[in-house]
Amino acid sequence: MPDEEIYDFIIVGGGPVGLHAGLKAALLNHTALVLDKGRKWCRIWFVPRVDNIPTHPDGISGRELVKLGREALEKYGHKVQLKDLFEVVQIEKDDVFKIKAMSERGKGLVEFKSRAVILATGIIDNQPIINGSIRPILPYANKGLVHYCLFCDGHMMTGQDVAVIGHGEFAANTAFDLTFFEAKSVTILTNGKEMFEDKNQDVLSSKLSESGVEIVKEEITGLFGLDKNLFGIEFQDGFKKEFDSGMVALGLFRINNDLAVSLGGQLDEDGYVVTDEDCRVLDGSGSPVKGLYAVGDVRNDWNQITIGFGDAERAVIHAYSYYL
Repeated sequence: MPDEEIYDFIIVGGGPVGLHAGLKAALLNHTALVLDKGRKWCRIWFVPRVDNIPTHPDGISGRELVKLGREALEKYGHKVQLKDLFEVVQIEKDDVFKIKAMSERGKGLVEFKSRAVILATGIIDNQPIINGSIRPILPYANKGLVHYCLFCDGHMMTGQDVAVIGHGEFAANTAFDLTFFEAKSVTILTNGKEMFEDKNQDVLSSKLSESGVEIVKEEITGLFGLDKNLFGIEFQDGFKKEFDSGMVALGLFRINNDLAVSLGGQLDEDGYVVTDEDCRVLDGSGSPVKGLYAVGDVRNDWNQITIGFGDAERAVIHAYSYYL
């Protein structure tokens, strides 16, 4: 299948949702190209256990989920290609989509063409800064001691002492939700920030106190306990405290919406790509950008892979029915 061929679909993003879009395209007898920027950009790749995937009652790691998705595509190699380490830097729309991607494997800028484009570009979480770097937290996240999605992992924290790293209403609401999941204790660590910028947040402050949520404002200077499966925190004043797990409540570093915007797509007030129920990207007037779809985390804040799978199904079936 030569690169100069016009594919039916080009899918930007090689996480589970993008891979499923490629599989669905092949099952509907279409050609597809999946462009994967790389594993380090795949949010689910670093998640040690996902519990809400049907047919996996004991959970499955993000890496295994990606592996299985890639293996499924290999069966349809005559219909779908997967190219690794290709970052899409530009998409133009004329009679077809022209996708320019930069290869990290020395190929430079390469152009591909397709009749439809599916954006499965996802999101990037904000990480806590500890001693000027985000790196200290990462080994704890990779081991499943630190979490980022309450709806994904809140059930794991029943009976645990949990640290919520963050500040503001998002951290407060995360703490409240953890009490609903019956965490043994919940402590908010603001890491040197004020809990609320708005000094009038008396109601939330009182509610946190009534719920037994402790707030520690001291800056975090170090972590420990990884070898003992503990999430240990060392503060600037030298005090140390151990937790069973942590929850980062700092919001998103970015939503990868640039490509949708470049093609006229509109964003909601939070920065997610606005689509209709068939995942068609909508422009500023509310009309669909023909042939352009957004699926998964880039289009809503549900952050659930199973919803992303449904998005991929709807997008590919719609394009099959109306555009291809």
